[in-house]
Amino acid sequence: MRSLPKLLPAFALLVSSSASVVPRESSSTSWYKTDKSTLRPEIYEYIEKISKSMDIPGFTVAITSPKGDEIWCFGRRDIQGTPVDPTTYFGLASNSKLISGVTLVSLMEQGFVLENGERFSLNSRIKDVDPTFKMVNQTATEEATVYDFLSHYSGLPGHNWSLQPNDTNESAFERLSVLEPNLGFRELWQYSNLHYVAAGHIVDKATGQDFYQQSEDLVFKRLDMEATWNASEALATGRLSQGFLRQAVNQTACAIDLYALDQTLPIIAPLFMANGSSSYPLTLNSMWPESCHGRQESVVYWTNGTGREWGAGGASVLTGEAIVSPAAFPPRYLVDPRAQLKWIKEVVSPKKISPSVIETVNTGHVNTSLAPAPDQPPTQYAIGTINLFYRGFDVKTHDGDLPGTNSQFFRVPNETVGVFVVTNEDYYNQGWSSPVAQTILDDLLGLEPVDHFTETLPLVVPLLPLVAQLAQANGSDVATPQDLSSTTPDTSSNPASASIVRRQMTPVDLDDFLGQTFSSPGYLPFTLDVLNLTDKQGTLDKYGFPADFLITDIATLTYINLTGPILIAEYGASFCSHIVFTQADGPYWNVTGAKIWDRVRGGQDDQGDKVSPKIGKLTGVAPAVFTQDGIGMFGNILTTNTAAGIVLPVLEDVKEVAPLFFHRVQG
Repeated sequence: MRSLPKLLPAFALLVSSSASVVPRESSSTSWYKTDKSTLRPEIYEYIEKISKSMDIPGFTVAITSPKGDEIWCFGRRDIQGTPVDPTTYFGLASNSKLISGVTLVSLMEQGFVLENGERFSLNSRIKDVDPTFKMVNQTATEEATVYDFLSHYSGLPGHNWSLQPNDTNESAFERLSVLEPNLGFRELWQYSNLHYVAAGHIVDKATGQDFYQQSEDLVFKRLDMEATWNASEALATGRLSQGFLRQAVNQTACAIDLYALDQTLPIIAPLFMANGSSSYPLTLNSMWPESCHGRQESVVYWTNGTGREWGAGGASVLTGEAIVSPAAFPPRYLVDPRAQLKWIKEVVSPKKISPSVIETVNTGHVNTSLAPAPDQPPTQYAIGTINLFYRGFDVKTHDGDLPGTNSQFFRVPNETVGVFVVTNEDYYNQGWSSPVAQTILDDLLGLEPVDHFTETLPLVVPLLPLVAQLAQANGSDVATPQDLSSTTPDTSSNPASASIVRRQMTPVDLDDFLGQTFSSPGYLPFTLDVLNLTDKQGTLDKYGFPADFLITDIATLTYINLTGPILIAEYGASFCSHIVFTQADGPYWNVTGAKIWDRVRGGQDDQGDKVSPKIGKLTGVAPAVFTQDGIGMFGNILTTNTAAGIVLPVLEDVKEVAPLFFHRVQG
């Protein structure tokens, strides 16, 4: 049976909830739900146990169905242990895109007329909205429509490292003129947040109205949703959930311990036994080893400020009853669970928003690269929505992923069913939130239970397949750390390490690169320095880069070489604060992007000065080649869409072949 697809990273909306809630009788003192139950009791028990077993900090669930409406709140919203409740703000990330789409299409229905006399519509050419519009691909400049951008069909890849904290819709729109495409115009669907950032500017130009304000008027106020696009505003309420980032996860021990529990794989026990009993062959607490937990740390929020720099792509904040997205493209909407519920009810069965608007954003426009189930129509992208057939049902879905937050939204309009899951868990993200949402969806649709968690285990624990292969090759029930240390694994299935160069290292002269500055059109410049992992008072402190994060969290997953020269550069982009280069062989290097924050102090598990005051998140890994002209970056540095092709590193014509090339800045 086919699982719902694991979608691409997106931006963040904050949500909160305020419905009347009562404590659920449970072993957990931080579990709340409305007194209405729409699921079988076993489902609550299962999700609570697996969430506690995996050490999920906190989450909310909003459900609507013919059986009724329901809100759950679970766990803690900060490192100090404050319980998640219906008023807690969470970021929606790219699930903000649907809110942005509804805002845009609602404005189109008001009949705005462009300067050329045509009515503003999805088929309007962007250059007719703003004559300054320009892309590197001349055909895209002339022909790209609003619909092309909202359905990710322009040929532009993610370019996530080009996004900057001080960006506005306008500045990001202007940057499109220099950012290189990696596909032809309308060649393939390819997800890029820049499309929605630009759409915010398009709305401002076409209507003469502020997109943020229009989102509030057309969505938030109309649905009476507790939501904001302003992270600082949400923080000031004292109800904003922190973002949790696991540090120092022992991936080797985690994979070995998981495999030892059940060598047959799947590892997670079935939801129900064959006889329909709700008992489990293993307790969930014993099935998810503590070696997989790592150290829970948190950041206040992944970014600061109003959120205007993200526009309509994914910055909404909602409370639990309504899930909303801020007014700019892509906004970081912040919502609470109450707002989540109001939002899903409206898009499943519109009452206050025009049904024609909802129909438009739900209509598939372009086939995606996500493989459909056998004998099923292609999976399509609409507007902030992916359409697919799932176990006989027409499902609309999308995910959102930002540092310290993850969300999953599934709805089946034909059955009046919707599920929205938002968590402050970062490390497992879709490996937890998607199976939870699918488990709930199956129960609401009356489907036979499926073990969705097993399907995501290789995503959650990338070394697990290797452990299984080694143990089976050795004729053993388990693998050992020695088995892994003596093996150069094939991690090509791990997006984080796709096409990493692994070679024997030869000496290299770094004099031509140290202290040199490199720049690429549309990107921030960076200057290289040597990183000494043993020099605690040197470059580690200078650049605020935690050594344990590089050694334990990054190197274990990517197998980069830390025994040779290591170069570091401060970068300062929204998703990448530092770039680290590790040598593979001569001109071949590996480039690693990371985002570093100050960790929040406090809480019963705070280790004080025993651990680094900084915490980090891996945001990209790719091969690189150093030349006298500059540095070429290859692999999937620009996109996670493997259908677009992963570019392998070359030594000749590096500047022409590399998807991203940073030129040496002269003088």
